Amino acid sequence: MSISNIQTDDPLPSNSPIHPRQHLATLQSHQHIITALAQLGELYTAYLFDSIKESEY
Repeated sequence: MSISNIQTDDPLPSNSPIHPRQHLATLQSHQHIITALAQLGELYTAYLFDSIKESEY
């Protein structure tokens, strides 16, 4: 596919399910959710490691 076939004025190109700018905006709007999930994952991992250490002794 040549570059000349790509329409730059199309807000949602057919070969791309999500436009990059739209995807970035979605990521930024969900940043607090992503951050909270990451923190929960870290806490859970730390809890698991602590419980594994305690069960060894």
